[in-house]
Amino acid sequence: MNRADWERLTAGCTPMHETAREKCHALARSFRARATSAYAGISGADRADAPKHDLAADLTCLLAAGVDERKAYDFCTLAWLRYAKEQRERVDAAPRLRHGPSAGHSVIAHRWVSDDLRWAEHAVQMAAMYRDAT
Repeated sequence: MNRADWERLTAGCTPMHETAREKCHALARSFRARATSAYAGISGADRADAPKHDLAADLTCLLAAGVDERKAYDFCTLAWLRYAKEQRERVDAAPRLRHGPSAGHSVIAHRWVSDDLRWAEHAVQMAAMYRDAT
């Protein structure tokens, strides 16, 4: 997320209580650590999924900053759906394997990502749990 998006989304918002905000930021750090690990991994599928963890961290930080749940969820999930569509188009446009058990599959099939949004729902639930506990 760039600075302009952050400022636009958080304008006029009241942040969560300090304790809840600290817990949300700790959760965001764990999501960022997962993303860093995935980017550094040798699995192409993990590297393709890494932006999901970055967006989960962004979502958690937005909620900690007091952004409306629906607004933050929509922003992050739309970014993921755009990324998933872009990856799907790349996989579809790539050449196909000609021989062997994977004949007919894309040579970059490991880069395909699901447009499943459970990761975002999980991030919202975790942030709401921290918010409601205070």
